[in-house]
Amino acid sequence: MNSKASLITLLFLCACPRIDDGGVDAGPATPAEDVGSQADAGGEAADAGTPVDTGAPANRGEDDPVTPQQCEGNTGPEPETGAPCGIASGNDTLWLSGDVLQADGTVLSNGSVIVEDGEITCVGCDCNDDAATRIHCPQASISPGLINAHEHIGFANGHPWRAADDGVDPDLRWRHRHDWRRGKRGHPRVSPSGGGASQQAMAAAELRFVLGGTTSLNGSGGADGFLRNLDRGNQREGMDQAAATYATFPLGDASGDQRTDGCGYVAVADANSSAYRKLRENRGDSVYVPHVAEGIDAEARNEFLCLTNGREGAANALDGAAIIHGVGLTADDFQTMYRLQMGLIWSPRSNISLYGDTASIGLALASGVPVALGTDWVDSGSISMLRELRCAEAFDERYLGNRIGDYGLWRMATVDAARVFRAEDEIGDLKVGLRGDIAIFAGPRNNPYGRVISAQPEDVLLVLRGGVRLSGRAEIMSAIADNCDPVQICGKAYRVCARQETNWSYDELASSLDYGLVHCGVPTDEPTCEPLRREEDRYGDSNAYTGQINDGDQDGDGIPDAEDNCSSLFNPIRPLDEGLQPDSDGDGLGDACDPCPFEPDVTECTGIRDRDGDTIADDEDNCVSVPNADQADGDEDGHGDACDECPEASNPGELRCPAPTVTIQALQRGEVEEGSDVMVEEAVVTEVEPGRGFWIQQGTGPYSGILIYSREALPEGLARGQVVSVQGELLEYHTLTELVSPIVTIHPQTADLPAPEVLQAADLADDAETAEQWEGVLVTVEDVEIVNANPDGPDNDYGQFAILEGLWVDDFIFPELEEGDFFAREVGTRFVSLTGLAHFSFGHRKILPRDGDDLVVAP
Repeated sequence: MNSKASLITLLFLCACPRIDDGGVDAGPATPAEDVGSQADAGGEAADAGTPVDTGAPANRGEDDPVTPQQCEGNTGPEPETGAPCGIASGNDTLWLSGDVLQADGTVLSNGSVIVEDGEITCVGCDCNDDAATRIHCPQASISPGLINAHEHIGFANGHPWRAADDGVDPDLRWRHRHDWRRGKRGHPRVSPSGGGASQQAMAAAELRFVLGGTTSLNGSGGADGFLRNLDRGNQREGMDQAAATYATFPLGDASGDQRTDGCGYVAVADANSSAYRKLRENRGDSVYVPHVAEGIDAEARNEFLCLTNGREGAANALDGAAIIHGVGLTADDFQTMYRLQMGLIWSPRSNISLYGDTASIGLALASGVPVALGTDWVDSGSISMLRELRCAEAFDERYLGNRIGDYGLWRMATVDAARVFRAEDEIGDLKVGLRGDIAIFAGPRNNPYGRVISAQPEDVLLVLRGGVRLSGRAEIMSAIADNCDPVQICGKAYRVCARQETNWSYDELASSLDYGLVHCGVPTDEPTCEPLRREEDRYGDSNAYTGQINDGDQDGDGIPDAEDNCSSLFNPIRPLDEGLQPDSDGDGLGDACDPCPFEPDVTECTGIRDRDGDTIADDEDNCVSVPNADQADGDEDGHGDACDECPEASNPGELRCPAPTVTIQALQRGEVEEGSDVMVEEAVVTEVEPGRGFWIQQGTGPYSGILIYSREALPEGLARGQVVSVQGELLEYHTLTELVSPIVTIHPQTADLPAPEVLQAADLADDAETAEQWEGVLVTVEDVEIVNANPDGPDNDYGQFAILEGLWVDDFIFPELEEGDFFAREVGTRFVSLTGLAHFSFGHRKILPRDGDDLVVAP
C-alpha cells in the first residue's frame, strides 16, 4: 500500500465485503413528527436503497443443537398486513408469544412468556392471562435481553479510531495493549477519539445499546435509567446480585509495565501500594472483572500467570473471576480457568482490529470455560451488541468452521453472560421468577436463535427491562406506552422512552454523541473483523497472515494446510508460542482444534475436566468444586462430605437438605430470617389457585396463615381441606410473607377448614396496625358496602372494588367477581358478610373471596 493510500485509509475500516457485505451506513435514525399511523413494512431488513449487512447464509445455524417444540392452541391476535406482531390491549401484565428461546436449546414455537410486576411469571405452552396485554409475534424470537459484558462507556462520545488521524499505517497490528496505549517498544500510540463522556453522553450510549436489544451492561461507568449497570452499585435497576468489581489495570500497570517473566508488578510486589491492597480486597459476592492478557506475546500471558499462582510470588487473585480479553493464553491457562471457575469475556472485533488475532475460543469451549461477549469501546470495538454478534458470527463462519454456531453465540450474549456475572438467578434466561428483561428479534435468519444474531436495529421489535418498556415498534409500544418519543429507525416507526429513563429527550441524547445513536447496515468506519498481521509486525518466530482463504490455506492463518495442525481452524503462531503451533499432547492435532488438548488421540475429553484439581475427573467426582481425593460420603447420597450441606442426612440428587420445622406463626411474626429453608408440618389447605400457589393455615387467630407461592405445577389432587407439609424458602415479597420453591407432601387425612376470623373491616385496612397479622388467614367482615366500584380507575379496571378507602376486594382467585352475576358492582351495594383470604398486593390490603359462597349480598 502506498503512503498516500495509507493516509486516507481508515485503520479499522473493513475492506472485505465477504465479512460484512452490504456497503456503508445509511445514517443515524431521525426523529419523526408522527409515527402512530405509519405501517411497518414487515420482514424487510432495511428500507429500499439502504445498504444491508447480509452476513452469513440464511441457513446458518441449521446444525445447532436446537430442539423445536410446537405449542398447539395458543392462538394470539393476528398481525395486521405487513406488521410483525398482533396486539390486544389489556392491563399492565404483558403476555408475549412467538418463538421462545430457552437456555437448553429448546424453542417453544408459538410459546408464551408472561411478565407481571417486573417478573417472569409463566413460560411455556399453557400460559394464560386473558386480562393481560397480548403481543403475538409469530415470526419473531422472544429472547432474554442481551448482556454486554465489556464496555468503556466513558469513551462513548468518540468515534472509531482513524489511522490517518495519527499518521499510522492502517494495516499495522500491535502485540500488547501498552504498545498502542503508551507507545511502548517503538510502536505508534493511539489517541482515543473520546473520553470523559458526560452523563448525557453515557445515557445516550446506553440507549444505543438498548436499540440493539441490550438490557444489561458491564461498562466501567454508566448513567441512571435504561440499562442494568452490572458494575455500578447504584445503577443496577433493582438487581440483588452484588455489583461486579471492574478493573482495567489489575496489576497497577497503567504506566505500561511489561514483563516476560517475574511478578514485579506494583499490585503484586509492592505491599505499600494502593494497587496491592485493591487486588487483595475482600469482594464478598462481587465478581472480579479485570483486564488480563490483552495481547499475543509472553508479556500478555505473564499477567495471567502472576494473578493465578503461575509464577513464584504471584497473587492468587482470580478465583471465580471473569477476565476480559484473555487473548494471550494457552491450553494450560484455560485448564487453570476451568479449575478456578473463571469466565472469559470476549471482544473479537476490538481484539482483531488491534492485534490481528483474538482469544482461543475453541480452547475456552473445550475447557468448559463460559464465554460472554462485550463490545469494548467505540474506538476499536462495536457500537452495539448486534454488531459484536455479527463480528463473532463472521469469525466463526469463516475462521472457526462454525464451531460456535448461532445458538452458542446467543448463549454468549445471554445465558453464559449471566453465569459469568453470577446473575443467572435474575437475568439472562426466560424462566419463572427471573426479571422480565426481554427483547423480541425478527432478523432475517431462518433459525430462531439466528434471528437474534442476524438482526439489524429495525429488527428489534421490543425491549423490556424488568417488564418496563424501553423501546419498540410504534404499533407495539402504543399498546403499552403513550409517553415515549416517536422516532424513525432505519425507516421504521418506533417509540423510544427517553424521558421516562433519563432527563433528556431522544433528540437531546442523539445530539450528545459524535457517532450518532443508530447506524443502519454496516456502520461508517466500523473496525475490521478480519485477521491480519504484516511481515513487519512479526516478532520472534511468529508468522504473518492476511486472513485470505485460498486452496492452500483454508483457514487464512498464513500456514499452508499441509503444515497446519488445525487446517480448518485459524491458529497462527503467536509471539508467545515460541515458533510452533501449540500441540500440548503431541498428537499432531493443534490445541486450538483438539477436543482434548491434554489426552492424545481421543475425541472426548476427560483429563481436562478436573475443576478442583483432586485427580478425580469431574464426571466421577462427588464434589466437583471442592478437593476431596478420598471421596468420603458418610450418608451415601452421592454428595461428598466435603461439599454436602447436610453430610449426616441423605439428600440424593437435587433434593434439598432437611429443613428445621417451624410454625406459620413464627414465620409471620418475623422470628425466622428471610431466605431460610424451613418446614411447616400438618397445615390445612384453605385455597388453591393454579399458576399462583395455595394458602395454608395452622389453627386460628393472628399469624396463622401464609401463601405458598409457586408458578410451577402443583401436586395432583391438591385441594381445600387437605393436610399438607411444606418445605420452602421464606421470602418477603413487597412486604407480603410467603414460602417459595415449595416441596409439598400431601397427607392421607383431611381436616375441617378453620373458621373464618370475624373482624372489623377497619382492622384489615392499609393504615391498621393489626392488618399484617391477618395476612393469609381466612377472615370475614360483616355489614359492609362498596364505597368505590373501581379503585383502579378511571383508565383501568381490574375487577376490584373497595369497601373502605384502604381495603379492597380483589378477583385474584374468583374472576367471576367482576362479571356482575352475583351483585351489582356499584357504590352502595351492601353485603351481610364478605369472606376471603386477607392479602396484600400492589400497595393495598385486600380480601380475596374464593367463590360465590364467600359473598352474602344484602337483600
